[in-house]
Amino acid sequence: MELDRELIRAMLNHLREHSNYGTMSLYFESFPEEYTNRKIGFHVEYCIERGYMNGRVSADSIMAEVSLTPRGLKYLEDQLK
Repeated sequence: MELDRELIRAMLNHLREHSNYGTMSLYFESFPEEYTNRKIGFHVEYCIERGYMNGRVSADSIMAEVSLTPRGLKYLEDQLK
């Protein structure tokens, strides 16, 4: 699957704005319909592997329990410059 940097920025920004830097439930339905659950799950896994988030995708792939890491915050800040 092709990496979508706009989706990564949207997910990290959503965490920054809504999580108070703690763990939160990230429901995939919160994102525009053009992003399928499969695509969002792929990008969450990518962010976890890269160290931008901590957590995991649910077994049914409709949400994730995640938190923003300092590395993810740095990535987001660098992208917004």
